[in-house]
Amino acid sequence: MANKQKLNHNRQAMALKNFRFTRYLMLRYVIALCFFVNLYWLVFLWGQGIAFVVPGALLCLATLACFEQVKLYDSSAKQLEGELKFNRRYYLTQMLVNASLIISALTGIMYQTFFPFLLTLINVRLLLSGFLLLGICLSGFSLNRIKAICENKDKFYERIVAFESANQKIRKK
Repeated sequence: MANKQKLNHNRQAMALKNFRFTRYLMLRYVIALCFFVNLYWLVFLWGQGIAFVVPGALLCLATLACFEQVKLYDSSAKQLEGELKFNRRYYLTQMLVNASLIISALTGIMYQTFFPFLLTLINVRLLLSGFLLLGICLSGFSLNRIKAICENKDKFYERIVAFESANQKIRKK
């Protein structure tokens, strides 16, 4: 009987750990998308001049943010939940870079430096600006998500609290 209770307790602990980790699922998807876009951009810029430093720096920041999220799976890493400092820095930096690149694409200033593999037609530059704007929106969404998580105002937190209270009621019986 005690063995069954211990097994039940371990299952509940693992479920709670997975609930907490699921809070960051969308952040992981957005970072993965941005990571691979920046990786491809780096590959296309390799050997084209010094501009490869920009996607390279973004990749380094994205890697740090990924490691920060992996640490969140460790149940003793609750102090990270309130900060997510590398994730915040990454998304803010990505937003600033994208905004700068939109200006570059629309004005043509340094456009060929950052995008030598694209045509200089206005339609191409407008399409690129649209994708960069989408990146800004995703980064802004992610920053809002981080804020909600840090303030425990996300839906997953409500589910975690409900799960914990249900488990406490079961234990009392």
